[in-house]
Amino acid sequence: MSQSRSPQQKTKKSTQPTSAIPQWIGQGFVGYQDGLSKDQLEKLLNPFQPSQRSSGESEPPISLSKPAYFLKWIHRVSGIVDSLKDLPAEFPSPEGQMFTDIISLRWQQRGNRYDVIIFSSKPLEQFKAFKPIADNDRPVTWETRLLPALPHDVRNPQYPNRFIYQGISEKHICQRYFRDARTGIVHFVTLALKNHD
Repeated sequence: MSQSRSPQQKTKKSTQPTSAIPQWIGQGFVGYQDGLSKDQLEKLLNPFQPSQRSSGESEPPISLSKPAYFLKWIHRVSGIVDSLKDLPAEFPSPEGQMFTDIISLRWQQRGNRYDVIIFSSKPLEQFKAFKPIADNDRPVTWETRLLPALPHDVRNPQYPNRFIYQGISEKHICQRYFRDARTGIVHFVTLALKNHD
């Protein structure tokens, strides 16, 4: 004779864990400035360098982690490094990016000027001078998601002198995705850090 199951047995759900997928969160920010001078670009980067802040200047309130950099010249790349002190004097590089746990700032040289774009996981008052990137003059609501990154293979022949991770463990490097909340389309993927202090 078969035994009937109780309602609790019939509706019992599996307790096996499911993989945790990070959710999309807002409000991210993507903005740009064109035609910055070398001094203006360095001024954007200096607050993140403890050695560049004056004794009375407080820590920047926008990030939990110290910055990392990826710099690119015609003849070399820096790899991912956590300090500018060992880099050659020709800084800023023609192309590069600085990134923390909250922001990623990219620049590209055009003539003797620099075009800069900033990506942030939240709106930041001190970067209000950046013009928000819009879609045909329509303001974009940016949602973000942080996922682990696939570290660059140090043996890749694209970089014959080996790819460098200096002062930063590969496990702290992530990627942040930016998508248009209205269309669901991902437009940007940036480097980001977990807190590695």
